[in-house]
Amino acid sequence: MTNPQVEHRHSDHDAPRSANNMKMNDTLLEILERLLSTREVRAFLAESLPIVLESWAGRHRLKQTAAKIMSGCFKWADSKAPASHDDELKKLVTDPDFLDLLAQLIAGIYVGNQELLKAGLKTVSELPPREQIDLVSRSLSPLLQGGSADILTGCARLINKLHQTDHTFIVRLLEPGFNQWVQSADFGELKQAVDESADGIVSLVEMANNTLWQYPAKVVLCFALFPAFINILGRSILVSAQKLEEIPPDLLTDIVIALIREIDGATIAALVNTLGEIIHRLHTGSALLGEAGTPQLPRLFSEKLTEVGATLDAATYWQARIQLAELMAALDQAMVDSVYHSPALLEQHMRKSPDLNNIRWRRLNYKLTCAESLDDDEFIRLWSQRLAATDAQGAAEVCNNFLYLANRLAEQNPAAWTGFISRFTHALDSDALAQTASRFFEDGQGDLLPPARAVIPNLLTWICRVLEPADDGFDEDAARARQALRKLLNTVEV
Repeated sequence: MTNPQVEHRHSDHDAPRSANNMKMNDTLLEILERLLSTREVRAFLAESLPIVLESWAGRHRLKQTAAKIMSGCFKWADSKAPASHDDELKKLVTDPDFLDLLAQLIAGIYVGNQELLKAGLKTVSELPPREQIDLVSRSLSPLLQGGSADILTGCARLINKLHQTDHTFIVRLLEPGFNQWVQSADFGELKQAVDESADGIVSLVEMANNTLWQYPAKVVLCFALFPAFINILGRSILVSAQKLEEIPPDLLTDIVIALIREIDGATIAALVNTLGEIIHRLHTGSALLGEAGTPQLPRLFSEKLTEVGATLDAATYWQARIQLAELMAALDQAMVDSVYHSPALLEQHMRKSPDLNNIRWRRLNYKLTCAESLDDDEFIRLWSQRLAATDAQGAAEVCNNFLYLANRLAEQNPAAWTGFISRFTHALDSDALAQTASRFFEDGQGDLLPPARAVIPNLLTWICRVLEPADDGFDEDAARARQALRKLLNTVEV
């Protein structure tokens, strides 16, 4: 009977892996050969080899004899090598061919370890679940012991003592090296590298997108990760918030007060002052660099926005803005619906929302009270400055331009103007308006009478003065008003 053929359990990747291992071994041998050709490495081996051989020989007499012979041979061979006053090791590490060998070795080690890691993970994934848990526990549990915490604590304690002894020690220790690094680094080359890599990075992103979008299902799964991350973040914050909720109110308040007291107010004030000075310098520099009346930065912003607007798809832009506003309106509507579909929430909304307005009124009232509490001289000086700094002419020009536009529309397209007024007035409920006005003046006439008597006599007196004849462009309108008023007063009811 013939022997059965032995099934070879080699995968298709065995041949490439073997070739890669052979190539890495050849590279490693060549690197060692190149290193041993330098006097510095040979001198190091001449000093260290006897120690290694002595440790290897131990108390075995035959090994001791062999160790002495090998050590002596190596020293004799090294002494016969030609002396060199050049830095051979430095020359070697600056040799492009040697650096290429190192790069190949590093790449081979990475690939080999990658294959080993993949093989190990595959083996672990094929184990039963209980064995997987046991293996991971045995692998990670040493990392989670207190030893790492003790090391971290020891480092922190050492740093604290160094700071207590000399808080500038670490700065002085790192300053020379950092200074040399800054002097040696060519930031121009760094900037050029970043500038020139922009196209490459964009191409890389484009390649990744082109490849990824060939598998739409995987793209959908990538987007599906975002809700999971948000849920994890929300649940994590919830756990911390619930722990804070368990703290007694007075203790929680003490913690917050202690944190606030730790904030350095002088530093924040200095930061605000510095930022204000930077803004002032930008404004001043913009005025100095620009022409008279046209600062540089606003002109540059205008040019850049004009450049953007020239290539902007106006229809798409405004469609997006409108649709975004609709989405925000839908969100607001959903919030309102959530309130009105929850009786408890609706009740609290009706009871508590006025408190927000009350707070705003109290804030405004406090500001006005503080302004009223100023003495006369200070009040006149400050408010006079405020009124003088207010651009009343600009506010009037806004009103003028609005009136110009309204009159221009009424003249150029009366139908559009009258149509707008007609739609607005027809949309008003005249009966409801009349009923509201009647209730306001009749039900509140007792309370309205004192302020009305304080205002209306002066108002009527002023109106009569306005309607007096005058030599201006509005006398005809005033005459028609006087005639209408005279007709009204002469009318006798039957």
